[in-house]
Amino acid sequence: MSAQRLQELLAYAWDTFYQDEPQPMKMSKLFAQVIRKEMADNTYRPRRRELRGRAFGKTLGTG
Repeated sequence: MSAQRLQELLAYAWDTFYQDEPQPMKMSKLFAQVIRKEMADNTYRPRRRELRGRAFGKTLGTG
């Protein structure tokens, strides 16, 4: 498969997946669905609120 064809298929998949609602809305719904499933099977662990200002070990807003 050529790089051009792969790019075309990616654009098609993206447009098809997000045609009914914007990406942030769809992703938040998918995330909520994962949390509900984790709660149902008792594997859910709430986030640690003291880490809310950190990302990948670095403080947000610096640098």
